Amino acid sequence: MGIDRHRYASGIVKVCRFCPRAPARAVGAGGSHFARRVDRILGAPLPRHSSRAARLLLAMAFALVVALPVGAGALREGPAEGAASQEPARPGDGVTMPVVVHEVKPKYTAAAMQAGIQGRVVLQAVVLETGAVGDVKVVQSLDTVYGLDDEAVKAMKGWRFEPGTRDGKPVPVSVEVEMTFTLKK
Repeated sequence: MGIDRHRYASGIVKVCRFCPRAPARAVGAGGSHFARRVDRILGAPLPRHSSRAARLLLAMAFALVVALPVGAGALREGPAEGAASQEPARPGDGVTMPVVVHEVKPKYTAAAMQAGIQGRVVLQAVVLETGAVGDVKVVQSLDTVYGLDDEAVKAMKGWRFEPGTRDGKPVPVSVEVEMTFTLKK
């Protein structure tokens, strides 16, 4: 079907690692059928009775078998590290604003200083329930060439907050922060 045989066989083996109790069943082949399947993928001729429709059906079944264990594993793991467990709230309507307890100033890059770039970067950040900063996006860019936008994001990731709350409980809150770059004369 246009896929490299070795990559395909390797993918089957990787899926089997996700299902240690019954790895061969995870890819739709039990016992000796598993070995024959891998042999066929790696170049052994297919039996005469296999048709294109049968191969297509097998490929669809394999895709389903792969998607289920991988999807179940993703659901079991929960949100990625640093990710908010719920949609971030906005301050107001019972949600308190997070309070900065540790601020990191952005650093000027040498190239930006030499180019004389000054101004502000506006960031949208999610302050997590822990007070750490999660996702950060540049809302208003100052400089993508000399690295000032990146420096602003990096600095923002180092900030720490007293988290925002709703009904007295910490919640992720979306905030907007302005970082200013000014050259001293």
